[in-house]
Amino acid sequence: MKKVFALLLSAGMFAAVACNPQASQESEEKALQDSLEMAAQADSIAAAEQAAAEESADSVSADSL
Repeated sequence: MKKVFALLLSAGMFAAVACNPQASQESEEKALQDSLEMAAQADSIAAAEQAAAEESADSVSADSL
């Protein structure tokens, strides 16, 4: 009897999860949006570091003249 109850419980949980794909889709969209924001932030940080490196290289070459 315990095995039958466990099987029915498992089937019921599977059915409940399978009937609600919207929650899964929302979490996938949120993960995509978060990764895009992180990539944009990393790009802006890299651009700022590159600009700072170019500025310091320019000042070093100007000092040596």
